[in-house]
Amino acid sequence: MALTVHKFGGGVLDAPQRVGRLSERLDAGPSGGLIVVSAFYGTTRRLEALVNRAWEGDHATAEQQWRAIQDEHLAWAEQLLDHPDDFRNALEQYAEPLHPAPTEYTDYGAFYDAVVSQGEMMSSLLVYLRLRQEGRPVFFADARELVVTDEGHTAAGVDWHATRTRIETLKDILDEGRWVITQGFIGRSRRGQVTTLGKEGSDYSAALFAAALDAEAVTLWKNVPGILTADPQWDPTAQTIPVLSYDDAYRLGRLGAQVLHPMTLEVARTHRLRVRVPSFDHPGAGTTIGEENSAFSGRGMVIRKVRAAYIDRDDREPFFRAAQDLALDVIAHHPVGKRLLIVGAPNAAKWHAVARHLTNPYQDARRNHQPAPFEAWWVTLLGGHPLPDRLAKLQTVSVIPYAEGTWRGEQLLVRAIG
Repeated sequence: MALTVHKFGGGVLDAPQRVGRLSERLDAGPSGGLIVVSAFYGTTRRLEALVNRAWEGDHATAEQQWRAIQDEHLAWAEQLLDHPDDFRNALEQYAEPLHPAPTEYTDYGAFYDAVVSQGEMMSSLLVYLRLRQEGRPVFFADARELVVTDEGHTAAGVDWHATRTRIETLKDILDEGRWVITQGFIGRSRRGQVTTLGKEGSDYSAALFAAALDAEAVTLWKNVPGILTADPQWDPTAQTIPVLSYDDAYRLGRLGAQVLHPMTLEVARTHRLRVRVPSFDHPGAGTTIGEENSAFSGRGMVIRKVRAAYIDRDDREPFFRAAQDLALDVIAHHPVGKRLLIVGAPNAAKWHAVARHLTNPYQDARRNHQPAPFEAWWVTLLGGHPLPDRLAKLQTVSVIPYAEGTWRGEQLLVRAIG
């Protein structure tokens, strides 16, 4: 029977009750498989806030935040486990010593990875213990000892050959019909430091595990019914796209759609791995990405929030030329000293790492509890899709015709007035 790889993200694991229901999504599969677990909902964001506090020297606040995060996980253990002390003991065994004061680190990225990776360790241990309590044959695997990366902290590159060799050691365990529980998003560099794989890195991890284990497919459980023709918060009539080709999924991601991590798609396409994206609450609905032709009419909408940061740009793309014009206008009306607004490429895996190291107007505003200096969206309308009312009331900075393959439409840069 074909191996099953499941990935459960933080958006799905947002309450103890849902962790308790995770097993229901495994019953339809074979007797065993591999489960990749992300940090619970909101944990990564809170750990990032802790990192920033500690790096700025506010060690007392960072310590309080760390205790609060631990206490929340212990409270979940009280609800999910008959013997919650098992969770405490597991943390002592697997969680690396953590001191919110970054005295041992001279590099922000290394400190970030050491702290933020704790979210995945805590969540996966709790999932492992819950499934063990339910009587499933389980094995806990530490992804930090399986995923080998370079030194690129916060967006590390994966050494595929070394990683595949290590993951393949799990095959005997899986052949016994056991469920292997591991983590997404995290790995370890060749020098032994913990690393993370960047935004949406857990999807990428799941694809790596599936490819290394010769799985037929990887299932990425989400809190939405698959990949939609538009973001439902902007367009309530958005529909699920049942089938997407690798190329079309990649193209939507390039436009800024929250589809999948681009490296996830690259691994899937290279290894002919089917990617299923079902809804955790309604598993019958979802999207399958593979070699088949897309069941997508070419009518839809992609909206990407413009972010402010020191980011390299690609002047060849209309988006960046239009955003550069917007940057000049923003700087004229909202002086930010020597800071300059440049917009990052959607598929540049490392731009998030660069942004974390540098101050930008959004971070300043949040830190000082002030509104963001401006708001802007890059909107791609495909096949005559109308502009949402919420955006139609704002100022359109530029309109650029869009054509790629069979897709036709227009791209708008829209900004808040004032």
